[in-house]
Amino acid sequence: GIPVDKQENLFEPFSRLGAENSQVEGTGIGLTITKQLIEAMGGAIGLQSTEGEGSRFWIDVPVSTNHVGFAVEDTLDPQDPEYSVDPDTNLSGRILYIEDNPANLQVVEGLVDRIPGLTMTSAANGEDGLLAAREFQPDVILLDINLPGMDGYAVLRALKENPQTAATPVIAMTAAATKDDLKRAEKGDFFAYITKPIQLTEVLATIEKAIREA
Repeated sequence: GIPVDKQENLFEPFSRLGAENSQVEGTGIGLTITKQLIEAMGGAIGLQSTEGEGSRFWIDVPVSTNHVGFAVEDTLDPQDPEYSVDPDTNLSGRILYIEDNPANLQVVEGLVDRIPGLTMTSAANGEDGLLAAREFQPDVILLDINLPGMDGYAVLRALKENPQTAATPVIAMTAAATKDDLKRAEKGDFFAYITKPIQLTEVLATIEKAIREA
């Protein structure tokens, strides 16, 4: 537990409440950063502590109705002029999405379902993705970079080395968006490199372009 007279200093940067004189390692900034992040989201953090017994920390974060980042399904209004593909388009093709995050898969499945001519299958890792690419023969492959086991670049190399899949356009959809990531992507053989948080209208337009050019 934390003595009452020290609790008010707990969220101050580099304040370790005397632990700096012990063998316990640390810098005293973890709770400070946590507090700043939570407050930036309109939330709060606090604790209940009894000296000699222990502490319980709590956070309070408001529920958001404004979807941002990957899950922007509600922006896909067919009447929206920003909607880049007419839902009645005759676009058709098979899509393989190699992604280990079920939430991301669900969002893209919802997107594909809007176009009657598109079908999609998925794989949760690179090894299964390569097998699916050979068996499913997709027209477009959506590929996450940070996969368990084989990463996206290893999967891309394997796809390009296989005559069955060498010509299949591969669209990266990834959170790897640092300058080094983007430079590395330029040297790869991606049809497009889309960084998260994504706009689904951009994804759909890129899929359409890949299928039509292929």
